[in-house]
Amino acid sequence: MKILMLTNAANGVSAQLLKKQAEKRGHEVETYDPTDLVAFISSTVSGHDQMYVKDTHSEIQRLYSKQFDVVLARFSGRDVFQYGLAMLQHFNGNLKVPVSSDPLALSIAANKFTSHQCFSLAKVRTIPTLFVNKPVDFAFIVKKLGLPLVCKTPLGSQGSGVFILSDELSISTTLSAFSRTNKNLLLQKFIDSGKPSSDLRIFIVDGEIAASYRRWALDSDFRSNYSLSHSGEKVKLTTEEEEMALAAAYSVGLPGICGVDIVRDSADNNKPYIIEANGNPSLEGVTKVTGVNIAEKIIIYLERIARKSSSKTKDSEEADNQLKSFVMNHQIQPGTLEYINQLARKGDLNGAISELRKTMP
Repeated sequence: MKILMLTNAANGVSAQLLKKQAEKRGHEVETYDPTDLVAFISSTVSGHDQMYVKDTHSEIQRLYSKQFDVVLARFSGRDVFQYGLAMLQHFNGNLKVPVSSDPLALSIAANKFTSHQCFSLAKVRTIPTLFVNKPVDFAFIVKKLGLPLVCKTPLGSQGSGVFILSDELSISTTLSAFSRTNKNLLLQKFIDSGKPSSDLRIFIVDGEIAASYRRWALDSDFRSNYSLSHSGEKVKLTTEEEEMALAAAYSVGLPGICGVDIVRDSADNNKPYIIEANGNPSLEGVTKVTGVNIAEKIIIYLERIARKSSSKTKDSEEADNQLKSFVMNHQIQPGTLEYINQLARKGDLNGAISELRKTMP
């Protein structure tokens, strides 16, 4: 199998773990920064959209869809993320190469508010949340969320853009400053997980919980993130937490690869709340703390979706061959075939034949 990994951190721990496991299982891996890709959309109605890549000398080379069996998305960062999503969509939607994660789902998960909307629709317990622009009614905010409260920017990772407001003075001062910048903010009730602060990272691969661990915060911080504290321990999830994690991953459309974060409320019998779903979760912490080979599980998942895509392609080719045979035998004019051909490619051979019969005298 030939894997294309789109990442702007090719030398990072996660990318290297995935590359190592893929090669160990006999696969080839090509790695490109998504910002080095150039997508082309053709005016030809029957397709011919293309993808190109800039090499180290800034020369353009074409990438062919048949070069790759699957594309693995491992990119992040405000400057890279949106462009990477566009390239991922081009591979998947326009060039029909299977991808590890749906681009729209990645976009939903990356936005803290839209992901919480999905959690709520899926009946998953979420932290009480306000989404605001130019916040000025501080009394209303305190009434809905209490004190202290957590303030977040909608887009951010590894604890960036997250801070706590502990009293009315800090709320009025901070939010007044933000209101002048016209920035959207996510305000949430503060859930006290105990001292030191901690949360649970649940790693989901191919629709199943692959591993989980507790991430500790630094003593001077409330953000539980392995990239900040490098501290964690194995944890046993309750049945409710397992169900919540799976429901959260499915609700944002990322049951294939997803890192779901849950916080336990120490003041309410450790009642769990969903914090967020991460479409590009780090493999470093979960691998070191649990000993579970997450990278291998992800490669096995990629193998499955590549096989599934290949099987669909063979079925589509068989339908096309049967359709062509029918057309030749009945001398059908080619101008009427575009819609019919689409039906056949979807596997609806009966529908295609029915439409063809309508064209017959």
